[in-house]
Amino acid sequence: MAKTVKLDEIAIAHSGDKGDGCNVAVIPLRHDDYDMLLNQVTEERVKGLYGQTVTREVKRYLLPGARIINFWLHGGNDGGSSRSLIVDRHAIARASLILTMEIEVPDGWKPARVNELGRVVEQ
Repeated sequence: MAKTVKLDEIAIAHSGDKGDGCNVAVIPLRHDDYDMLLNQVTEERVKGLYGQTVTREVKRYLLPGARIINFWLHGGNDGGSSRSLIVDRHAIARASLILTMEIEVPDGWKPARVNELGRVVEQ
């Protein structure tokens, strides 16, 4: 039986603004967890997570060599950082929100151990 964990136990994220849109990259701590994330961190789930703060589509781009999943949130920055009235107009906090997404992991799955520098010390 699978269990559910928050994405922050599996991955790190980075986000930023680009005009009226913004990107959110999800990077698994272990390469072995990439395929599990591909199946669950989808455009539909990300669009649902950000809700009305994204006014148009969410598009997913894969970087399989680096094992990164990047999402482009079209209309996710309310006109751009110089025009937006939203608090996070540079979209930096978008990464924090995606890490709250719940992910199913298989029985026996254990989170990666990370040292005080944030580096994975056990694969």
